[in-house]
Amino acid sequence: MHRTHILSVDVDDIIIACADYYQEDVPHDYVSKIDAQVRCTLDALREYDCKATFFVQAQYCRDIDSVMKEIVSQGHVVASHGVRHRNVGRISIQQFREEIERSIELLSNYQHEILGYRAPAFSMPYDDDHFGVLLDNGIKYVSNGAGIVRSNVPSVQTPIELDCGLMHVPVSTKHFLGGLIRYPIGYGVVARYVPETLFILSLKYWLQKYSYFHYYFHPYELSGTPRNIGIPYRNIRALAQTQILSLRSNNRHGLFKKVFNACRFEPIESLVGYRADCQ
Repeated sequence: MHRTHILSVDVDDIIIACADYYQEDVPHDYVSKIDAQVRCTLDALREYDCKATFFVQAQYCRDIDSVMKEIVSQGHVVASHGVRHRNVGRISIQQFREEIERSIELLSNYQHEILGYRAPAFSMPYDDDHFGVLLDNGIKYVSNGAGIVRSNVPSVQTPIELDCGLMHVPVSTKHFLGGLIRYPIGYGVVARYVPETLFILSLKYWLQKYSYFHYYFHPYELSGTPRNIGIPYRNIRALAQTQILSLRSNNRHGLFKKVFNACRFEPIESLVGYRADCQ
């Protein structure tokens, strides 16, 4: 049985992402560590000979210009994660079109073709209007997770072609009791919350039972972020989510390396049959 192990990385800064999503202001004295976090991720992937698709928020391109070039030069693939970490379901189609066009314009400075898209927080509705924007801009596949349902994403274990012609590439999630219980084993955040021994056991079971495994994470999860960030958001949900996403990020480097060691990871593009020609 041929086994396919897919790895993807969402290039976000946790503070900026939550501020964008909840329409908060980032403190003027906040200094992002995203450049160092992505470099740490590249080092780990190189150590275990893993290749990944990097879904990059284009707002960071100027600040991480050199590391963007390293992503491509090291054999990884760049895909779109929009420009800012906004809830796609709450912006107009025109705003969404502008996001996609601007994102591809900036990311194309590093890679000729941008073939994939992942919405911030998996928030894009799966409908004809949004699919049409992606197709108009040369996108060939969309990747989403079904651990927490924010859109009408198909509940499938392996990639499928949608009626519109786009490929849907799911992040691995096991459904129990008809979907009432979901175990998103492919979420980096789950690897941090579940006891390490239990997660590794569940991973080994998954890899023996299923031929397809798609794992995704954020660079801050691998490199670590402070537990008590102390960002003075007005929105209590923004504050809570920032703290939750930061929980147990410190000293988790070894856990992620165990995941990388268990699989021979490839980028999404190797699975869906497309090749992104790089500059």
